[in-house]
Amino acid sequence: MNRKATRTEPRWILSSRSGRLWHSIRQGNTWSLFADVEGEAGERGRFLDVSCDDDSQGLHVCAITDDGRLWHSIRQGDPWSQFADVEGEAGERGRFVDVSCAASYGVSANQLHVCAITDDGRLWHSIRRGDPWSQFADVESKAGERGRFVDVSCATEFGNLHVCAITDDGRFWHSIRRGNPWSQFLDVEEAAGERGRFVNADCAVMANKLHVCAITDNGRLWHSIRQGNPWSSFRDVEGKAGERGDFVTVACAVNGIALHVCGITVEP
Repeated sequence: MNRKATRTEPRWILSSRSGRLWHSIRQGNTWSLFADVEGEAGERGRFLDVSCDDDSQGLHVCAITDDGRLWHSIRQGDPWSQFADVEGEAGERGRFVDVSCAASYGVSANQLHVCAITDDGRLWHSIRRGDPWSQFADVESKAGERGRFVDVSCATEFGNLHVCAITDDGRFWHSIRRGNPWSQFLDVEEAAGERGRFVNADCAVMANKLHVCAITDNGRLWHSIRQGNPWSSFRDVEGKAGERGDFVTVACAVNGIALHVCGITVEP
């Protein structure tokens, strides 16, 4: 499963074990029934990973099928656009395995940032401005080589893009794209404290602060805030929210001044 609620209203996109892609909206206390996205946007195969965000155009959905293709659709009201092959627009980069997307507001409105990892561990970035997509760019060529990436999450702050990514050695990295320049990847644990080997993470921006929720391979869920350059120390979320077992995946989203965190546990 991946990932995440939008910033204007709680909307969730989930892929089930069968590879079907489902969409629901929570308005007030009422949830809409899960709707089959492919029934509206076109059959593309078995989905393995999905990310979504919204802007003035509607709800953007980026999803990867088990053949490694990356697809994009927009929900504008009830209609969905047909799933479009992103690599057909942004360049062939190989077989994708993980994706995160984030829409820009303010001066960079209607720009959708997409960060995606291919099965060779390379991390790629493209921007959708209206219909055109920029060519996928190799993030490490700008932000520094850090190894083989396995997980990525991104979030926008005005015109800036925060990227949080995990390499296969469990190190957790952060970079900011300000316009075209990228900052060098920073080792987050050096700033927020060593917590072990990270396997999954998500991030969200609230009031100019970057909130990061991340899981280590022992199933613990951690939270840190980046405000400017300083990072707060990683805090054990279960120590505050209650012990629930071994976490394997996490998603977070901001609604107003609240940070919502959803996590999935497995039986020990």
